[in-house]
Amino acid sequence: MPKVTFEKSGVTADWDAKEDSLLDLAEANGLDLDFGCRAGNCTMCQQKKISGEVEYPFGHGADPDEGHILLCCSVPTSDVVIDA
Repeated sequence: MPKVTFEKSGVTADWDAKEDSLLDLAEANGLDLDFGCRAGNCTMCQQKKISGEVEYPFGHGADPDEGHILLCCSVPTSDVVIDA
């Protein structure tokens, strides 16, 4: 089970497969992060990925900036550190 660290917030949580995305995990752990469409189209939820790997199991319409991920539609495939 990957660990997800939201570095700026000081929150580390075990990935829970019942969550649909990293954004859902963040919200379940009390974080209030920006988002818009929750479908990977607007990039409002993009955050810098410091380390680790994610995948987009349902795809996404917009590409995040280099070194960033879309929290609303990504899930971790390893331990991940996010600058959020």
